[in-house]
Amino acid sequence: MKTGEFLKKRLACSSKMITLLKKDEQGIMLNGKRVTVREILKAGDILEIADRDTDGDVNPNIVPGGEMPEIIYEDEDIIAVNKPPNMPTHPSHGHYEDTLANALVAYFTGQGTPFVFRSMNRLDRDTSGIVVVSKNRLTANLLSKALLDGRVTKQYFAVTDGIPKEKTGRIESDIRRVGESIIIREALPAGEGGATARYALTEYSVVSEKDGRAGVIVTPRTGRTHQIRVHFKHIGTPLLGDGLYGVPSPLIERHALHAAVLEFPYRGSTLRLTAPPPSNLLSLAGAEVFDLIF
Repeated sequence: MKTGEFLKKRLACSSKMITLLKKDEQGIMLNGKRVTVREILKAGDILEIADRDTDGDVNPNIVPGGEMPEIIYEDEDIIAVNKPPNMPTHPSHGHYEDTLANALVAYFTGQGTPFVFRSMNRLDRDTSGIVVVSKNRLTANLLSKALLDGRVTKQYFAVTDGIPKEKTGRIESDIRRVGESIIIREALPAGEGGATARYALTEYSVVSEKDGRAGVIVTPRTGRTHQIRVHFKHIGTPLLGDGLYGVPSPLIERHALHAAVLEFPYRGSTLRLTAPPPSNLLSLAGAEVFDLIF
């Protein structure tokens, strides 16, 4: 197998990344010597690539700032944090210094390490829970491929406003934008959403009930924008406190959704990360013990 083919098929390197490696004096090293992508690999060869970020890779528009969330896992290739609610993942209009990206830039700047923000998953501002961020291009490519291939499992804990009729179920639909809105989505029967719609599948299980609310374990099998929020509105039980797809609640200041489990292939095995839901979410649904739910 040629080196370039190995980089694409086995390491999931993009064409852009391979171009950068080819330009780097130590971009592609085979047994200690610089080689081209045409070099043939043999059993026992040692292939090294320059996938670490440099000062020139850093985005100057993402400034250090904000409070660093709890770290739930970290090694030389990834960092996983428990993002709190009311923290956007990426900078956007009105949020240039208070996002997760800003906090991580500050964290790594304090260590003197060049850092480019590459998150495997993205959570809405008011959704709390696990976010995994790659520390280098290669790992980002590998995790992105795992996500595209459907080898990443996500589980959320949600509290619904109302109790779903079915205690376990599958919600299937098309999801599309509403009119000219760039934010709001709607669900339609699968196959009826038109050219702009995308198929979505969510599985769920009700694990607790309290005062007309339900604690629900949610496993999205696709990754559409606002998918969980749209789907629970679709079946008549929007998330508690979701002012966009339901109604605000005096019981909670944000929509009741938390990314609790993330499982994905990593270093030849499977890495399972967990972040217990905040106690107020559990108590709102009468689900007091996280370990008994998942």
